[in-house]
Amino acid sequence: MPGLNLFTGTGEMTLDFDFKHIFKRICMLIRSPAGIVLNNGHIINSMMLARYLSWLPACDEQAVTKLLHPDDPQDVPHAVELMLAVIEFSKSQHTLISDSFSINVDTCADLTSISLLSALLQSILIPFIDIDLSLSQQFEHLSRYAHLAFAFFHAHHHSFMSYQLYYDMQTMVKNAFFCLAKQQCLDPRAPFFLGDVRDDPLEILFGCTHMIGGHNSACSYAQALDRLAAAKDIDGLNLAHYSYVELFTATSSIDMLCPFGQNKYLGISGTDDELDNPSQVPRPPPPITTSPTSQCLLETVLSEDGVEAQSNQPHTIDPLSPPLPQGPGICPDNYLLYSGRWIHKQTVCRLVVNKDFISKSLNLLEHIRAGYTKVNKRIDMSAGRITNQNLFLVGDIFLTILRSTQTLSIGILHSTTATLSGISRSSINIGVMKASRTTVKITGQLLSIISTRPLPDISQVFLWDSRYITARSVIQGSSQSTERVIVVTVPGSLVEPVNPEPTFIRLRDDINVDEFLQVNGGQSTWQIS
Repeated sequence: MPGLNLFTGTGEMTLDFDFKHIFKRICMLIRSPAGIVLNNGHIINSMMLARYLSWLPACDEQAVTKLLHPDDPQDVPHAVELMLAVIEFSKSQHTLISDSFSINVDTCADLTSISLLSALLQSILIPFIDIDLSLSQQFEHLSRYAHLAFAFFHAHHHSFMSYQLYYDMQTMVKNAFFCLAKQQCLDPRAPFFLGDVRDDPLEILFGCTHMIGGHNSACSYAQALDRLAAAKDIDGLNLAHYSYVELFTATSSIDMLCPFGQNKYLGISGTDDELDNPSQVPRPPPPITTSPTSQCLLETVLSEDGVEAQSNQPHTIDPLSPPLPQGPGICPDNYLLYSGRWIHKQTVCRLVVNKDFISKSLNLLEHIRAGYTKVNKRIDMSAGRITNQNLFLVGDIFLTILRSTQTLSIGILHSTTATLSGISRSSINIGVMKASRTTVKITGQLLSIISTRPLPDISQVFLWDSRYITARSVIQGSSQSTERVIVVTVPGSLVEPVNPEPTFIRLRDDINVDEFLQVNGGQSTWQIS
C-alpha cells in the first residue's frame, strides 16, 4: 500500500492509540474556534456547524447546543453523536451540493466543506460502530481515512489539524493494519475483532495495578514490577484542491507518518533543522536567576498547602544545589529551585493550582472530584431570528480597513467568530457592535476578489473567485513552506456588513470566466459594488 509506514520497534511492536480518545479529540477540534480548514481554506467550527445542523429534523437549537457544547467534553457517546450528525447532514444535502446553478454561493461552499469533513469522519467512525461491515470493508474505510487525511493535511498542514493529532490518528490506522497482518501470519483462520485494537487491556492492567496498591499512584519502580509480575471509492468527493491522484501513485514514495518527507515525524521530531550531535559535549546552560516574585508565590502556595517553606526571601543559586536539568528542548528559565529540587513552573500549576485553589490529592479516586470544566460556559448560542436586519450573524460578509506597512486598503472578509466581552456569540446586534466603545470583536478570513473590466456606463463591481488570500508560512523543522489563509480580528466599530448579490458567471462579458473555475462548478458566485 503506497504510504504505509513499515517501521516497527523491537519484536515488531507498533504504537497504538485508543479510537475512543481519537473520537473525542476530533470533536474537540471541531468545537474549537479555530476549527478545521478544508475546501481551499474554508473554516469548519462550532459556530459554522450550528447554522446547518439545525436543518436536521431531529435537531432543534437546544439539541445542537448540546452536541457542539457539551457539559462533559470527555463523553464518548456525545462525540459519536456529533460525528454521526455531521455525516447525516451531509447526506441530506447532496442535491444542493451538486447544484452548480445555485445562487446560494456561500451556502454551497460551506456544504462542500462539510461533505469533505463528513467523508473523513465516516471513514474513521463507521468501522468501529457498524456491526454489519465485513473485516475487509472495515479496513477499506480505515484506508480511505488514511488517504484522505494525508491529502487534506498535505494541503492545509496544521490548519487542518495539529501535528500530534494527525500523527496519532495515522499511527492508530497503521497499528490496525499491522495487527491484522500479524494475525494472518499466526493463524489466518482465527477471528479478528477490530474493537480489540486499542489500549483498553493496558488500562485494565493499569487499574489492577493501582487496586493492588490501594489506589496509591506513588509507587516505586520495584513495587510496580512486583504488581505487574486498499482505499475505498471516493469518486463522489470534490478533491480538486488536493492533487489526490498525483499524491498516490506507485512511484510517489510517500510516507503518511512523514507527510513532508525528510524523515520527520510530526509531533515527534524536533523543530530544529538539524538534530544535536550526541557525541559532542553539551554546552553548559546559561546562569539562572530565580525570580523573587515567582519564588515567593511558589513558597506561599506550598506553605498554605501544609508543606514547610524555606523562606519568603529571594534566593541565590547555591553551589551545593543539584545541577540544572539539561538536554534538547529544556529551557533552564522554566525551573524554580525549591527545597533543594528544581521544579518546573508548569508542574507547580498543574499539580498544586486548580480552579478551586486547592491541592490535588495523590489518591487516584480523588483526582476526579471536581470533574471537567464546562466548555459552553463562555458560549452564547442564542442566534435570534436569521431574518432580523439588526443582527450580524457569524458567516456574514463584511468590509473593514486593513493596513500593510504604510498602505491602507479595504478588505472583504468572511466572518468565522464573533465575541462580546470575551463570550463567543452566534449573532450580535449591529448597533451594539458598531458602538464607539464596543467590546465586540469579529474574526474573519480575507477573501480573494476579482474586479470586472471597466465598461462605458457600467459601474465596476467585484466578484468572489472562491479563494482566500494566503501568506507563506515556513514549516518548523524543514526547509519547506506552506500557504496559510490570512485571518484578521477587528473591533466591531470597524466592521461594515455587506449584502452580496448573486450573479451567474457564464452570462457576463466583463470578466474572464477561466478565473472562476473553482466557484460552484464555474457557474455562479456573488458580487458587491
